[in-house]
Amino acid sequence: MLSVVAALPEEVRDLRRRHGLRRRAGSGAGWRGRVAGRPINLSCTGVGMPAARAGVAAILDRDAPAALIFVGLGGALSADLSVGDLLVAEHVALVEDPARSLSIPASSWQSRALALSGARVGTVLTGRRILSTAAEKLELASRIEQQNATIDMESYAWATAASEAGLPFALLRIVSDRLADDLPPELNRALAPDGSLSRVGLLGATFRRPRLMLELLELRDRVGQCSRALEQALASILGRESR
Repeated sequence: MLSVVAALPEEVRDLRRRHGLRRRAGSGAGWRGRVAGRPINLSCTGVGMPAARAGVAAILDRDAPAALIFVGLGGALSADLSVGDLLVAEHVALVEDPARSLSIPASSWQSRALALSGARVGTVLTGRRILSTAAEKLELASRIEQQNATIDMESYAWATAASEAGLPFALLRIVSDRLADDLPPELNRALAPDGSLSRVGLLGATFRRPRLMLELLELRDRVGQCSRALEQALASILGRESR
């Protein structure tokens, strides 16, 4: 069976709701159902590379997938990427060493992803924290000089785990913030060691900085837009006939 993997449930909210995926019993967060007539397992690993590595290891042990599709949100590292744009990764790399990249192996799932209408093809860089300021993203963008690039906190660990297991996979990121956008700095402080996002911590931070509530509401709207875009992309991939 195919496994679809994200970091957080909010990223795949529309996929779960639109296709009526049902919560699975047992250990590990996950759902099961059909998308475009194809049975899938859906799992969330949590945010960050340690959680991503542990999450994929658990998925491989528990579900024995035949292939994986990794999905989620990412920050733009290219000026021409806008919120809602889809990037299909051809390469993943670490922020600390962008020149040392891992190529996504050719497979039918990668071909389906690359054939999506409007898809940008490029590189996903994985960092150890959220780059919350435009200045940080601009500095990184100037170093890598990639035409289509996004940043996240999981993709390199996901891709490495799938490659080591010898499984075909594809990796999709929807742009959630533009190169010139700032994000609330409180997001980094709200990340727990297990890869979860502390809603309580964020709520407490709004009392110290009331404007944060408006920023979080705007971010929630963007996450919703990106979740809908991911659902559409996945439904198209899963419904497409293999060539």
